[in-house]
Amino acid sequence: MRGPIAAAVLLIDRILRKRYGIREFTSAPGCVLRIAIGRANREIRLSDGTEIGPGDPVGEIHLWNERIPKMSRCGPDMTWGLGFQRLVVKSLRLLADYVQASPEFEHVKAFRARLGVKGQDGEAKVARLAQRFGFEMSATTGARSLFERFHRFFDNLYATGLMLAFNPVSLRGKGFWRFGRPEIWISRKGLLDRYGNKGDANHLKTK
Repeated sequence: MRGPIAAAVLLIDRILRKRYGIREFTSAPGCVLRIAIGRANREIRLSDGTEIGPGDPVGEIHLWNERIPKMSRCGPDMTWGLGFQRLVVKSLRLLADYVQASPEFEHVKAFRARLGVKGQDGEAKVARLAQRFGFEMSATTGARSLFERFHRFFDNLYATGLMLAFNPVSLRGKGFWRFGRPEIWISRKGLLDRYGNKGDANHLKTK
């Protein structure tokens, strides 16, 4: 079944990427990120003082799923994790160069990504990992309206489909109904300072 499911997910993925303007910003090998411009749906204040209001443009960072390294049957071991981290750092450097040179991103003050996790332990792990890359986790509010609940349901379904199509091992231990999508943020200044030409991204910060 994985073949037909993967084909259907790929078709939906192409439609949604076109609909939301999610695109590749480089053809460089090893880049595992795509970018789009979205709008903030609430007020956000980042630790460096950057403030984003509802409706402000924000950079939307997405994984380039076809380029994510395949996991072994045992799941994401240390070798896979270190290799993926190196690809993310390289991709963020390329993104910083692109943002700095692109007039389209001149007024974008911050960038966000949504990551799939399970439960509070998963969110804590994401928060620690995000910090190593210079991101910070933002508290999210629960889905209250019918539309918000449907959107969250579809978001979970779509994310599950992508993992099933590209890296099914990553679904191990993730229950669909407890599958969360917390946001992690980095300011434009933080991105350029850390990963731009003057930034030092040759190593990850560790605690």
